[in-house]
Amino acid sequence: MLPDGVGGGVGLAVAQLAIGRELLVIGTGSTAKREHAEAIGVRFIDYTAEDVAAAARELVPDGFDGIIDLAGGTSLRTVAPLAQDPRNVIAVGDMSVPDLGGQFVERRVGRENLERSAQLALDGLRTPVVTAVHPLSDAPAALATVESGHTSGKVERHHRRRSGRRRADPRQHHSPCTLSTETVRTFSPSPAPPRPASAA
Repeated sequence: MLPDGVGGGVGLAVAQLAIGRELLVIGTGSTAKREHAEAIGVRFIDYTAEDVAAAARELVPDGFDGIIDLAGGTSLRTVAPLAQDPRNVIAVGDMSVPDLGGQFVERRVGRENLERSAQLALDGLRTPVVTAVHPLSDAPAALATVESGHTSGKVERHHRRRSGRRRADPRQHHSPCTLSTETVRTFSPSPAPPRPASAA
């Protein structure tokens, strides 16, 4: 399987799930994303230093069983022909993928999917670790980093609940309590030992 743009939060999650199913994962990304990708067992192709199509064909001459595109645009058009079947090219950001014979996947956020994601973490198939902690005052800068598209893993704003005794009447807002410091945490998947790979 080829995740195109493997170094971001979604790409690393896709790679972790695929590796957990003993698939061979070959991913593309920039130089800065190599360390995180290789730490979880991805065979990494640096698009800033290599010809992606040529490098991928050398590794998998018969083509890929599946391609997950997370970059879109020219990058999508570079990797799409590497699929054995164009119907197995899936994009999560480029809605023009049906023009190439592939499928566009819309984001679905709901309780069921969140619970499935949490269960994957409990099962050890998704294991994020904290790589940086920021005070809430740095949230705009942290979010700007995320939106720049150059982060590895995820950035989370962490809220802790109020502690202390509250008054019985909810209209009274001056109950004694303690507020803990809110933080923004940057997550990346923790390294996992590579599993035996099957042809994919």
